[in-house]
Amino acid sequence: MAIDVAALLTSLLPALNAASISDADLTFWTSTELYEAADEAGKWLARTAGLFVGANTLAAGGSVDAGASFIDTIFAAVNGTALREASVRELEALDGGWETAVGTAKRYTLTGTRTLRLYPAPATGSLEVIEHQLPADITSGNPTLAAATAIGGFLAVSILGAARGKEGDASIPEVAAHCAERISLYGKVFEALYGGDM
Repeated sequence: MAIDVAALLTSLLPALNAASISDADLTFWTSTELYEAADEAGKWLARTAGLFVGANTLAAGGSVDAGASFIDTIFAAVNGTALREASVRELEALDGGWETAVGTAKRYTLTGTRTLRLYPAPATGSLEVIEHQLPADITSGNPTLAAATAIGGFLAVSILGAARGKEGDASIPEVAAHCAERISLYGKVFEALYGGDM
């Protein structure tokens, strides 16, 4: 399943009063701005509704960088043994020297934006993570979003709202406000469908 954002932009041309997706025909926007609006909408879905889930295998250690697309952890295991999530406060209460402890990992915590800290730190092994992730960037060079086609309506409304909300001669605040309300409604639906409680 994938959404072709280039085709989606072509379907929006009448609403943007343009004959083609070329910058000359768009007049008030650039194609790059429209792709950026689609990309922001995809990232919003990832952060708000938890729409994109993936698995990642990393070398286990005391601190593990989960990668640039990481948002949060759903499940983590070292060498097939599930880990329990813990806060830094819980780990400090459990072991005053938790940051330097070495052994069989039992817990993990998130330190920083994408660093997983394992307690105790395993000497070797692999960390398997099921995680919420950001989708690949949507650009003219990569005009697809790996999502169900039903998400296309949300992207279309998001792009139209961003375009008509941009200050300038083509601005239509009423359309932008309507799109913002629809985006909010879509967000609630996607949170109910996909979980979103991140």
